[in-house]
Amino acid sequence: HTRARTHTQVMGMMDVRQTAAWNAWRTNCPRASHLFLFSEQDKMVPPEEIQMFVDEHKTRLRSLGHECQVNKWETGQHCGMQRKNKTRYASEILSFLQNCR
Repeated sequence: HTRARTHTQVMGMMDVRQTAAWNAWRTNCPRASHLFLFSEQDKMVPPEEIQMFVDEHKTRLRSLGHECQVNKWETGQHCGMQRKNKTRYASEILSFLQNCR
């Protein structure tokens, strides 16, 4: 079991490109509903980094009246959930679209 990292620790691990992307989303996040799908096994983007990103935006999005759905899978590589389980992947996207305001 790995210890959860703080926001400061995660930001310290990111390179300049990642930091620029994080900051751009923080200030220019689209004002629309969001669906976040990610995996505990992602080796490209640490899951705790994604979770912190999601947590930061969820409250703000909901306060603006937008849906924010988060689905964390136990398995699957970066952007590979659709290959691992096409039915579940499609179901989660369809559910999100049906619940958007």
